[in-house]
Amino acid sequence: MPQLENGYTRIVNEVLEKLCLFNFPDKSGIPIKLCFIVIRKTWGYHKKEDTISLSQFVKHSNHSRPSIVHWLDYLVKAGLLVKGNLLSKNGFKYSFNKNWEEWKWGVKASELVKLRAFTSKAPLTSKAPLTSKAPLTVTSKAPLTVTSKGALTHKRKKERKKQGGLPPVEPIKIEYGNPVINYIISTLKGFNDLKTLDETQKSNRQYANLLIQHKIKPELDKNPTDEQIMKAFNKFLSMIDAFYKKKCTSVNYLYYNFNKLMKSKEKKYG
Repeated sequence: MPQLENGYTRIVNEVLEKLCLFNFPDKSGIPIKLCFIVIRKTWGYHKKEDTISLSQFVKHSNHSRPSIVHWLDYLVKAGLLVKGNLLSKNGFKYSFNKNWEEWKWGVKASELVKLRAFTSKAPLTSKAPLTSKAPLTVTSKAPLTVTSKGALTHKRKKERKKQGGLPPVEPIKIEYGNPVINYIISTLKGFNDLKTLDETQKSNRQYANLLIQHKIKPELDKNPTDEQIMKAFNKFLSMIDAFYKKKCTSVNYLYYNFNKLMKSKEKKYG
């Protein structure tokens, strides 16, 4: 049975809570496993950083080297891990960045690293036959039709070419449940020209709801209307000066720095 006397790792509660809130992109859990490996190898030995080889990551995560290299690159660019210089054949020095405000909240993995073509452990070669267990991806560069998920056939391509190509297809606008949350995220997106801010991401919507319930509503009368909340949010944005405006790149930043961003703590919403 595990006992504290046999060793333990001290982790700040706030770091654990933020790790739980961070929206890791991979469902297999590889990124968060790599975070815990670095924490175990550093904080577990009362060190700030440690040299960790790829073979150690493979051993402790039970995942392939290509997958580990890919997600280590993502974690470094996302700000969760710090990668040092290469030391001989032992690998790189890694440390965990406990300053969670520097993490790339709300940024998709595809914006930081290239998507992998295959996720299977065995690389696909011309000599190895394809099996049903190996996941396939669409590698064709041919455009897709509106009604079909497959690439256009040669005959249909020729027909489209005669007709002048594919007609433009307008993107479908998806509406989500709470209109006030939609308004908060879309207004912040326009306020700072944040093209990468995703209205559909769960963490963004959760922080928008927290901002409404714990920051904006307490400044208003009891049971405010949606219109009053949206008007109050606009007024809050207008109180942010130019110095802090450039820092407002995410909904969670607004939530955690609400009081600091207000120009006057005494001023209440009308």
